[in-house]
Parts: sequence; C-alpha cells; structure tokens
Amino acid sequence: MTNQQIHTNRTMPGLFFSLLLILLSLYMATYSGFIESRDALRVLDATSSLVHYGDLLRDETGWQDVTADTLTGAYSFGAYEANEWIMPYLVAVPYLLADTVPQFGYVHTSWLLNIITMALTCLVFFKFAQDLGYSQRTAFISALVLGTGTILWIYSKTLFREPVTTLLLFTVAWMLYRWRQAPSHFWWLMVGIITFVCAVFVENAAILSLPAFIALLIGRWEPTHKYGRILDGLFIAGLLLLIAMSFSQAVVDLVLIPLSGIISGNMDFVQVALHSYLFSIGGSIWGTSPVLVLGIAGAIMLIQQRQRSLVWMVCLLVSGYAVGHALLTFQHWFGGTSHPPRFLLPAVPFAMLLTLPVIDKLIQPDTNRLLKIIIAGIVGFSVIIQAIVSVSLTNAYPGLLPLEANGLVEWLPGLNDVRYLRWVLLPQSWASLGYDVAWARIDIAWLSIGFLLISAFAGIIALTSVRFKWLINSVLALVLVAITAFGLTQLHQRDRLYWATTPELFEVLSILEAEASPNETLFLAGAADVTYEKFIMNYYSLQNPRPVVLGFQPGERASERVEPQITTPYNILRLNRDSLRVIDHISLQQNQIWWLAHNSPFASWTVRPEERYLSETYYLLDAYPTTNPDVRLYTYSTVSAPSRTEFRFPEYGSTLQFGDHISLSGYTLPLATQYAAGDIVPITFFWESDAVLTTDYTVSWFIVNPEAGVIEQGVDSVPDAGFTPTTTWQPERFVYDNRAIKLPADAPAGEYQIWVRLYVTGSGGTDQLPVSGGETYEDTTAILPITLTITEPVD
Repeated sequence: MTNQQIHTNRTMPGLFFSLLLILLSLYMATYSGFIESRDALRVLDATSSLVHYGDLLRDETGWQDVTADTLTGAYSFGAYEANEWIMPYLVAVPYLLADTVPQFGYVHTSWLLNIITMALTCLVFFKFAQDLGYSQRTAFISALVLGTGTILWIYSKTLFREPVTTLLLFTVAWMLYRWRQAPSHFWWLMVGIITFVCAVFVENAAILSLPAFIALLIGRWEPTHKYGRILDGLFIAGLLLLIAMSFSQAVVDLVLIPLSGIISGNMDFVQVALHSYLFSIGGSIWGTSPVLVLGIAGAIMLIQQRQRSLVWMVCLLVSGYAVGHALLTFQHWFGGTSHPPRFLLPAVPFAMLLTLPVIDKLIQPDTNRLLKIIIAGIVGFSVIIQAIVSVSLTNAYPGLLPLEANGLVEWLPGLNDVRYLRWVLLPQSWASLGYDVAWARIDIAWLSIGFLLISAFAGIIALTSVRFKWLINSVLALVLVAITAFGLTQLHQRDRLYWATTPELFEVLSILEAEASPNETLFLAGAADVTYEKFIMNYYSLQNPRPVVLGFQPGERASERVEPQITTPYNILRLNRDSLRVIDHISLQQNQIWWLAHNSPFASWTVRPEERYLSETYYLLDAYPTTNPDVRLYTYSTVSAPSRTEFRFPEYGSTLQFGDHISLSGYTLPLATQYAAGDIVPITFFWESDAVLTTDYTVSWFIVNPEAGVIEQGVDSVPDAGFTPTTTWQPERFVYDNRAIKLPADAPAGEYQIWVRLYVTGSGGTDQLPVSGGETYEDTTAILPITLTITEPVD
C-alpha cells in the first residue's frame, strides 16, 4: 500500500462511532461486575491503595503471599508488582469516577475498564484493516466479528491485564505498519515505541511480542525471490517444530536440553500447554474463537498477495506467546480459573488480521454461495459460543465436570472432548445458578434488553444511509451513558454479591468514620462468600482505618452445612501462620486495632479463630453491636496480654468471691498503675470456680473516681470476650479475661478505683451476684484493692 492510499482511505466518522456504540452496548448487556480471580482482586486492591493512600500496597490481598520480606514498614504486606505498575493507574480512572459519584460502587465501576478496552481494540482493528487496503465495509464487518466472535467479548467482563495488553500491543502493530508505509512520519514509530513500553509495564509478558514486531518492520524491505523462499522455508520449519512439540513430550525434551541451564523449573507442562494453547478444541486460540480458523485460508491468500510479513508477524506473535507462557508458567500454564486461553488473548486480534481476505471474499457478490454459507456459518457459530460463555457463571464449570476431573478447570479431557467443552456444559447451570449478568443478579434484566436495543439501533444506523448519523449516534450515546449510570446506581443499592442489602455494614462505615483515628487498621476475614471482603472492596471510601484482609482460616466454616476441615478443639495452631505474622507486625506499631466480624457468636458451629486470637493476645477495648448479630465491630488495645501457654500467676492476688462458687483469683495490669487522660487501661482478670456452674454470667467493670463522681465503663461481656462462658469452666482452673478501657481525653487528674461485678447473662445487669472477701459497693460490686493514678494529658 502506498502513502497516498493510507491518506485517502478515510473512515466515515458516523461508521466509526456506530461500531463503538454497538460493541459498548453489547458488552454492557452481558456486564457482570464479578471479581473473577485473585489476579483481578490484586489489581483492584492496588488501585484502592493508590487512590486512598497514595501507594500500591496490597492490603486486601497481602495474605496471599506473606513472606519475611514483606514484614517491613507500617504494614506487613507487599506492594503490587513494581515492574507492572501501570495497570493500577489505568484502573484508577474508573475507580476515581466511583470515588466522585457516591452512588457508584468501586468494583462495579472499575469493571467497566475492559469493556472500553476491548471496544477500542476493535476500533484500532477497523483502522488497521483499512490501512491494509480493505474497504470500509470489510473493515467494519471484520472488526465487528472480532468483538463478537472471539474471546474479546468474554474478557470484556474481567479486570485482567491481558485485555489492556491486547489493546496496547495491537496499537503498536498498527503504528509500526503506518510508519513502515510512510517512513517520513517518524512520530508513528515514536508513538509505537512508547506504547510498547507501556504494554510491557502493564504485563511483562508483552515482551514476547517483540520478534513479531521486528518481522513486521523487516517486511518493509521485500526480500528477493531467492531469499524469500529461504525465509519461508525457515519459517515453515519452525512451525513444524512447534507442532511436533505440541504433540510429543520427547520432542520437547530434545529441544529444551540446551535450555536446561537457563530455565529452572518443571518442563513437564510444556507439551500440555502448547497443545492446549494451539490445538485443543476447548482451550486453543481457534477452539475458543472458531472464526480464527478462517485465518488459515487467509494466510495463504496474503502470501499470494505478497503480504508475507503480515503472516510472519501473526504467526511469530501467536507462537511466541504460546512458547513463552508454556516455558515460564510451569504448573500455572492454564491461567487460573479464567476462560482459556487467557495468556494468548493479546494474540487474538493479530490472528484476526489473517481472516481479512476471507471476510472480504465473503462480501463480494461473485463469491460462490456455498462458500459464503460456510464462512457465515463459522462466524455465526463463533458468535454463539461467545454469547453462551459470556452469560454463564464460568466458576460453575468445575462442578459440571465428571467426578474424575476432581474439580480441575485444566482437566485435559475438558479441553479435548466435545462433551466437556465450556459452551456445551455451562448452559446446564443456567436453571440452577442463573446467569453471570449483573442486571439479572439484581432482577432488572430489562437493562440487558435496553443495551441490546441500543446496539441494534447503532447497527441499523451503520448499515443504512440515513442522514444526520452523528446526531442519531450522539443521542444513542447519551442513552447508553444514562442507562449505564442508572444500572450502576441500582447495583450500588441492590447487589447482594457485595452485601448491598445489609444495611448494618453501612452502619459500620458510619461508626468507623466517626470513631477511627489516623493510621489505624481494620482487620477482617476474606476469600469466602460469607465474609465482608467484597463489601469493603466495593464501598469502602474511608481514609481511616485501613482495611487489611487476613484470608479465610482453615479452622472456620462458611456455613453449618459445610464439613469442617479441622475437628479438634480450637488452639492457636488452627490459624494460618501468615495471618498471625500480619496481625502481630501491625499491632506492634499501633495502639489499637479494629476487627469486623462476619458471623454470630450465637452460632455454635462457628470457631471465629481470628477473633479468638485477638481476644487472647490483646485486650478487648470496645464493641459496636448492630441489629444483625453477624455484623459486629470491635476494637482491641494492642498491649500484649499474658501468654496462656506459659503458666504465670497474676501480678496481684485477690480474695474476692462472687456468689458461692466464683472467685477472682487475681489480676494483671501490664502497664502498671500510672496513666494520663486519654490513655488505654488494659487489665487481665484471672477467674476461677470451685464447681461446675449451671448459669452463665456477664462481667461488668468500671474505672471510678469517687471524689469527682467520674465513672468510665468497659465493655460488658461473657468472660474471655464471650469465648469462655461460665457454664464451660472447669473447676480449679484459671480463666483468662482480657479487657481494656480508654480514658476520656478530659478525664480529671486524680486517683481512681477499679470496680467489678457479675450478673446473670440476659438479665440486663439487674440479677447481680453478691460479693464478699473484700471491699464492696452495695454488696454486688467489688472494689479492687489497687489505686490508679491519672495525670493530666501531656501536650
């Protein structure tokens, strides 16, 4: 193509706009806003840290890979990958929109990014096809097929890095091609280089595309007939070797022997990965996007048209990505729980370039009718596959496989047997699990119809010669924005996936906003549907405290119906060691921490291991109950409590007797008796009984200045923060009971006493036990024989 052709082959703006509206509306019709994997969660986590705290620390996902190296600084978790730092900055754009519009959820809005990204990829394809010399009609249809008949549609629903990498790398190819055709326009090359660098810093694997781009540039100088045949022969030999490696582990071993000193890792997965990426019917680039099989015929036609450099580029990029990921990902060759082939997504629009001659042939009036039917059938079949998977809950797939699959999404028969392909099995889940469409999840399915109507109208406008296309498209765009905004607000209010219908959680946010201080931490469990991790990710806009997710502990159950993994009684060993390291590291640097509980203390099947650990290791400071017993907010003083594994007597003995059988054997004040106003006063009570008790009692305690009439009350609770009711006590054995009170900032200086009482649980404090064996108040309140000295706060 000449420089003049590039200049004159212009796009009608209305057609360009129509293509964008068609794709955006179609993708919004199947939009889900579902966190599909840990990878996506890490990106969102880093983005939330960037927007709210100015760093890339992974506070909500740090539990996934805690190491000794991460236990530094104020928070004990690592940052997002420093060499792939651009992705959180891109996600920050829609995230900031949600930060600006309180009616939009952070997750809901962030998941719009790849909808836009995939649509833009198709627009670049449209322009690239025109620059290759194809008509607007061919370019438009091909771009539309790319957006609807390949896995670009499926990946528009994700927050993976691969869609962004796809857009950037394909843009690089377009820029380099334009520069190749017009060398005097040097800025095309500069923009291409900058875009390529950005792609590498979005996903380092983008470097695998470099040989393909070199081939594209070399193609500027057409080789002589003799050298062209030599290059073609080498190229074909390389492809044959790749095919052999895909079907024979012996060939893989033979080829990789020279690389054994360079690549350290298990090479047993290379053959499986290559075969799955390139040849399996359920996991390959063409098996999941059948329209790409037309590229085989297209490649032959392009070579006949002396466009071999384009074919080289595509084949090198596909094979480079396949070989690179097969060599470097080892046992993770499949790409997690996502739809295959995730790692080869950036190669899809490149492979689609090879179909251009075939699609161009399809729309020619003199093309054989049978050939047209075959081509159209392949395209239609490919679109149907994408539609089926796009509306399905892909995480339902493992449960649809036979028992021998053992729940593995990378089960090889599932990639090579038609019976187990995703588009075959997933429709079986629709009746029981519903659809992976956000609008269906909140019972406003008509929004999908609205988006589809916009897409249809935009298509009609594109295909007809109506006047004022720009005006009509502008109206459609405004309607699209309005419906999207309405949908996001409805998701914010109604999406049960993110606990939108649990008002007590929003009450927790109000409490935190009013009570939390700077540089404090909110701990919560995550990685389970019953935890509130998703709520925090979608709705948490506060600066303080900083949320830290600990992960779901092996000793806990998601519900009463789930069989426990551990059946022995609770002990500290039930907790994940990394969780303990995170808690202890952060607690060393803060005076108090917060805990958001996700289950009720009245559910006997729950273990609540993190809450137990906090109560045993630190001091319960305050409790913020809500009307929902499953939503509880606590604060703990981070002063270290006496170890329960090292038998030690209390610092202060006591002869106080409550009722006939309960005695306060002693107590420990780990910070001694001198405090300033505003300080936290921790205390450990050592309870004991001389008989098995049949009644549960609640402990109530106070710090009192008798002269000033000042009384500060601690949290009323069953002993040991509720974990050791008196009916479970064993006679003659200490029961540790850690508690703390935060003194008011204006507490008058003077001498204070500690008062303690016990009352029947559930009586509201009226049915109190009598006290003997020491000084008392009204015979039901014990006055400990110790004096606390409170001084004025230090300025």
